[in-house]
Amino acid sequence: MKGWMNSPGHKANILNSSFSTMGVGCYIDSVGNLYWTQIFVAGEPNNTDLDKFKGTQKVKPKVELVSSIFDIKLYESNTGYYSGTSSNLNVEILNKEWPYHYTYAENSEVTYKIEDPTICKLEETEENSYTRKLTYLKPGTTNITATVNGKSSTITITVRERIYPLKSIKVNPEEVTLEVGETYQLGITYNPSNTTDDKTAVWKSLSPEIVSVDQNGKITALKAGTAYVFPKVGRYSSTCRVVVKEWSQFKDVKSSDWFYNAVKYTFKNNMISGYNETTFAPNDKLTRGMIVTILYKMEGSPKNDGKSKFVDVKSDEYYAKAVKWAVDAGIVHGYNNSDKFGPNDKVLRQDLAGMLRNYAKYKKKNTNATMDLSRYSDYKNIEEYAESAMQWAVEKGVITGNENGTLAPKGNATRAEAVAMIQKYCVNIGR
Repeated sequence: MKGWMNSPGHKANILNSSFSTMGVGCYIDSVGNLYWTQIFVAGEPNNTDLDKFKGTQKVKPKVELVSSIFDIKLYESNTGYYSGTSSNLNVEILNKEWPYHYTYAENSEVTYKIEDPTICKLEETEENSYTRKLTYLKPGTTNITATVNGKSSTITITVRERIYPLKSIKVNPEEVTLEVGETYQLGITYNPSNTTDDKTAVWKSLSPEIVSVDQNGKITALKAGTAYVFPKVGRYSSTCRVVVKEWSQFKDVKSSDWFYNAVKYTFKNNMISGYNETTFAPNDKLTRGMIVTILYKMEGSPKNDGKSKFVDVKSDEYYAKAVKWAVDAGIVHGYNNSDKFGPNDKVLRQDLAGMLRNYAKYKKKNTNATMDLSRYSDYKNIEEYAESAMQWAVEKGVITGNENGTLAPKGNATRAEAVAMIQKYCVNIGR
């Protein structure tokens, strides 16, 4: 009908008001040629069955497809196939006698077959009987075949992952203030957030002596000053301004000191305090009263009355409650089961290792270690009672050797050495 109506001569006859009756027919000659015949009449034709066709009636169109003169074609309305999108799939009827003209398979029974239904799926629509909704599920290639009255047509569908090009990045945050020794994890915001481009970032610090940065965006403040850190992703970059300040709680603790981070860590975690608000005295010798107080604070300062059996520990001393807790917990003991504790006595490095190991036992940590300490030149100076504790402390990284290759087990621990060991304990073993 479409081809017929587009024929100028036929269309003129159909629209000619002088014709009141029209007849249409077709036939195939002996060699298979198809001929159409149209008859236009002014007035009524002489037909005894004319009464059967007079009047108006609603009819449901039915397309009868003659296999010798028709073919079908699948037509997909989308030009780009991306997972998560959809389009329409139509079946067209092609009439061989009318080249370049087609109609849709209205009210025709169409069957569909998808080779790989995980790539895409078909669903019926309410629009018409020849249209199916085609949804793309995941990247891949598959064939869809439609069949009408014995004729088939196949279309190949290749689904791709939708591409979202990167437009810009932003470092998060764009400015941060740290103290020397502190670390901070920077992040990146991508535009668009669901970009399919490579998100690998290359990080760089313009002043690595002030702030260092690893390739995961973690920055470390090394000394006071201002530095700029930026990530680069592809051709896009963003900048973070980092201001590093000196931690200045104690006048006698500088960021250049080897014990700076340990003093800062233990002070900020309420494990140790200075002699006053501005003096830490890092080189003063550690006492038994000091070390039990540190461990007591690490444990959260459990409540007790501070009364003990020791005649040299008065209940109003700063270390009284710590001594009672430490003795009850089995972390320290008096001298040879005597009534003296010696709160102001100096602590040997090997004894400090023993106290930390006892604290680890109290916290139910694994304290087994059988490390060979012979690589240290003074390992024979370790007393037998302290040998297992020193092995544990060295193996766990709580104690490290001196630059001269010694452990100095009988050396008096300083306050700086004590906080360094405490920090290593917390980092390597856990509180």
